Amino acid sequence: MSFSFCTVTYVANAAGASAADIFAAIDSGAVPVPPSFLQLSGATINTDLTTTVGGEVTRTIKFNLTPAFKVLYPDTSDQRAPFWHFMQGELQKSLIGPVLPGPPVLS
Repeated sequence: MSFSFCTVTYVANAAGASAADIFAAIDSGAVPVPPSFLQLSGATINTDLTTTVGGEVTRTIKFNLTPAFKVLYPDTSDQRAPFWHFMQGELQKSLIGPVLPGPPVLS
């Protein structure tokens, strides 16, 4: 099966911090996707959104699986591999608290 996108999510909920503070700490303006990741993987960003529901903040990054990406990770491979937890450390450093990654989803 051939996929065109990979979507990753990160959820943050820090005790004692407001949703607005968490949003500001993990938004793409504060913690951009490292250009080196994009260069090495061959993926490009389709969308990078941060949303708030109640006290929980979610950052959702949707990547385009480009022809350059597919040279490195063909359809017969695990195309989710480079996306597992790749931003978790950077987001946790920015927030100084736990950030829970969801599994990468291909579509």
